[in-house]
Amino acid sequence: ITVDPPRLLEYTWSPSWDDFAVTKVRCEITPTATGSRLTILHSGFEGKAKMATDHGDGWVRVLGWLSDYVYGKR
Repeated sequence: ITVDPPRLLEYTWSPSWDDFAVTKVRCEITPTATGSRLTILHSGFEGKAKMATDHGDGWVRVLGWLSDYVYGKR
């Protein structure tokens, strides 16, 4: 785990539903002229195209929930 508040969080991800395959998630927050930008890099899917696609779909869902929360839609 790497933590550098308030701009960086990096950790390994090993979900039970993917046979505990280990991947790495890196979340960076950078300032912009109008607020902040969240960049997420989820790596470690070499040779695992379906797993990468499934996780990508999951990130779309999770970031949608985050957006709803931030903008008061939840």
